[in-house]
Amino acid sequence: VDTEYFQPKEADENRKERLGLVGTFNILYAGSLGLPQKLEVVLDAAAILRDSKRICFVFAGGGVAEQSLRARAKDQSSASDWSQMS
Repeated sequence: VDTEYFQPKEADENRKERLGLVGTFNILYAGSLGLPQKLEVVLDAAAILRDSKRICFVFAGGGVAEQSLRARAKDQSSASDWSQMS
């Protein structure tokens, strides 16, 4: 990891509000949405915790598994919204 490039910074409150992330504990996965990452496990965890309105799972990235992850999240109702991050 390039620690000069990746450094903590203040949260962008406007972005958090736009994405519905204000007042929640946010769990972020940022990277390739591929098969080797086994992100289905993360969606299973989200499904278990779906009744907790204070926990939000955020995926940032793209890849070959993106569409299947979107479909699984919708089927499991583990995500009420799959927003594009910018």
